[in-house]
Amino acid sequence: MVASWNKDTSEVKVISFMRDIYAAIPGYEDYKLNTAYYLGGVELLKETLGEMFGIPIHHYALIDFQSFEQLVNITAPNGVEIDVEKEMSENIGVTLTPGVQRLNGQELLGYARFRADAEGDFGRVRRQQQVIGALKEELTGPLAFTGYSKLAGAVQGAVQTDMTASDQLGKAVKFALFGGREVERLTIPAEGTYSHASYPHAGSVLELDLEANRQAINDFLYE
Repeated sequence: MVASWNKDTSEVKVISFMRDIYAAIPGYEDYKLNTAYYLGGVELLKETLGEMFGIPIHHYALIDFQSFEQLVNITAPNGVEIDVEKEMSENIGVTLTPGVQRLNGQELLGYARFRADAEGDFGRVRRQQQVIGALKEELTGPLAFTGYSKLAGAVQGAVQTDMTASDQLGKAVKFALFGGREVERLTIPAEGTYSHASYPHAGSVLELDLEANRQAINDFLYE
């Protein structure tokens, strides 16, 4: 995911890039997008996204599953409200039933990871974006500010980032205070701008109309 916060308009926007995008990885043969991180970590992934889509990426944050669960439980000790659209259990470590409910860290992670339906990875990306929006709602709630110091301490141990601890807390407070309530979302590839393909070295991939997706990103972020 790439997140953008426009401080002039308070708009918060998130772009999700499908991991199976057939990507031009600098210095390597074309492969799935998530392979860029495997081959060269954050810097190569930033370079790949920047060159393919023209997006300047200023900072990064990495979090693993266990740390995600912990941070959710700290940020929202009473859970995060999600409308679970169907029963979910396959390969996510929890069983979720349909309906509006408050999910703890483990349950929220399971919801975000679920892809055992007809939507596949596209459904998982949609749910991940939904989770980001729900967490944003928790951060802007009236009781959220009492937990910022505790959250800042937890973030230092759970999130790998190129920002200092003080920067992290400052940005979190500004995001919660001044960021718009709604999180606008875009998934790349955009609808109608890709085809399915397969290569011996990469397996099944999403082959993009690159110019159409660059234009979709530009329209989403700047217009």
